[in-house]
Amino acid sequence: WKSLCPEHWFQHGKKCYLFSTEYKSWLESQEACSSHGSRLLQIESKQELDFINPLATSHWIGLLRDKTDRLWMWGNGTAFSTD
Repeated sequence: WKSLCPEHWFQHGKKCYLFSTEYKSWLESQEACSSHGSRLLQIESKQELDFINPLATSHWIGLLRDKTDRLWMWGNGTAFSTD
């Protein structure tokens, strides 16, 4: 079995995850992801949350609070939902 992900990345389903150990701000982390052709994590299911939970301890995800209406949104502009 060969992973479809680059070295040091974790594969889960059809996605690849990199848990960086570098200390960066949220914006710096977002830029680092972009430089890899990726983005900060947008958790899309309970299964994905269960996968990353034991692997991620102090990592940024792609969730941010809109400055205007103070609503939480994902980095791609979709609204955060607990559903």
